[in-house]
Amino acid sequence: MSNSDPEPLPWDLPDLEKNTEGIWVPRDRSGRESVSYPDEGNDLCFGIEDESFWFAHRNRIILDSIRRNPPEGAILDVGGGNGMVTKRVSEEGYKSVLLEPGYPGCVNARTRGVQTVICSTLEEAGFPNGSVRAFGLFDVLEHVEEDVDFLQSLLKAAAPESYLYLTVPALSSLWSETDVIAGHFRRYSIKTLKKAVSASGWKVEQVSYFFTYAVLPIYMKRILKRKETSVDAIMQEESTGHTVSGILVTPALHLASFLDRILTRIAKGRLLGTSLIAVLKK
Repeated sequence: MSNSDPEPLPWDLPDLEKNTEGIWVPRDRSGRESVSYPDEGNDLCFGIEDESFWFAHRNRIILDSIRRNPPEGAILDVGGGNGMVTKRVSEEGYKSVLLEPGYPGCVNARTRGVQTVICSTLEEAGFPNGSVRAFGLFDVLEHVEEDVDFLQSLLKAAAPESYLYLTVPALSSLWSETDVIAGHFRRYSIKTLKKAVSASGWKVEQVSYFFTYAVLPIYMKRILKRKETSVDAIMQEESTGHTVSGILVTPALHLASFLDRILTRIAKGRLLGTSLIAVLKK
């Protein structure tokens, strides 16, 4: 457990109380939201996140979007798992609070040094309408069966002129058993993401693909060459794929990620990628 003292909440949330581990928890845990995620997901990710090129590059893309669209208050990282993004965003000087319904993820986040952690769903926490200045939703929306309804619930809690930063997996053509095991309901295109966003009432400020360089390798790996279909085999393959290294591989990946950050700014949907990043505004 981190030695850092948990900070006060930026909102008045009387439905929550702080436990002995410095984690804010609901006084009543009756509320639930429809989120599909494997029980072992947080611990699996916690074991690879710090060494993962994928997570590091996604953080760079997220921070770039936040810098270009800075929030006016704390960012509530909804479904933020082990707090990897929460911690990185805080290190850049933005106040960031983790909201994660899975207790193991909250414990991992405190271990990582995240100061303000809420173990709750959005509904259980009882955020007042119009109180949140910014949301993070990083690879979460695909786990929610009713994505439009969920975006509307965030809009209700959002203050005027607030931002929602989000990432989602892209391209239905890349759908595989990995998505099923991960608890995904869908992968998005720019068109389908915009449709969901528009139906929810948010306005799209920015949207683009990233991980452009990964489309062909992942297509070949997941669609054309997969032979193992067991849960254990797929999860092992996915976890080892996050920590590739080598004299040639590592520099090539860093060059590709630098180019990908440029393309994310200028491509405006003309190039495909295995993920999407969007900035929405109320």
